[in-house]
Parts: sequence; structure tokens; C-alpha cells
Amino acid sequence: MCPSGLLCHCQLEQPVRCAGNVEVWLGELLTQQMKALHSIIRLASQFINDQEFQLLAFINESIAQVASSIYIAPATCK
Repeated sequence: MCPSGLLCHCQLEQPVRCAGNVEVWLGELLTQQMKALHSIIRLASQFINDQEFQLLAFINESIAQVASSIYIAPATCK
């Protein structure tokens, strides 16, 4: 996790070799990026389910897209 508003990096589960047909390795890069984001969302879910969960601290320490989706969701559900 990283503070919102800062450039965040996520580690890919497997390296992607950028050689050969661009369509092939870009597809593999997209797959690995989706897996990495899924891991980040899974980790966020664990934080949210903690009994001592602090919403504002989570928003300040999370990747912006993950934090905003968690923060906005209750307001949009009626």
C-alpha cells in the first residue's frame, strides 16, 4: 500500500518478457497487472474486515483507486 496521491508501484507476480509480437507480450503484461491489482484489492479487503479498521487512515494509506472505490461505495448504495 502507499499514500494516496503519490506514485504507487505494484510488484508483478511474474516478470513479463517484452520481446516478439507486441500483441502477445502486451496481453501478458495486462494479465500480470490485473493479477497484481487483484492482490492489492484482496489485501485491502483484509484491512477492511479488521475489527480496528480506521477508514480515514485506510484512505490516506491506500492506492487511490482502491481507497476511493471503498469510500464512495456506501454513498452510492441506497
